[in-house]
Amino acid sequence: MGLTSDQINTLAQLVADTAAAEIDCDEFLRRVGELAAALAEPATSTRSLREAAQHLKVCPECQEELRALLEILELESR
Repeated sequence: MGLTSDQINTLAQLVADTAAAEIDCDEFLRRVGELAAALAEPATSTRSLREAAQHLKVCPECQEELRALLEILELESR
């Protein structure tokens, strides 16, 4: 079974988004609270946050974790 052109495009984009040094999901999850807080305060920018943002480009599971956390934070702020 071959790949569809959408699957090939997705794989090509993931390869293009890959950086020479990246964090893994475990490290991302250790930093996700810091990332969520920084998103609420956009002036914050650190290497750690840049690495987490890079990881989000290539990891849909961690994208979902962050979305869920941001939804919780939004509900708590109401």
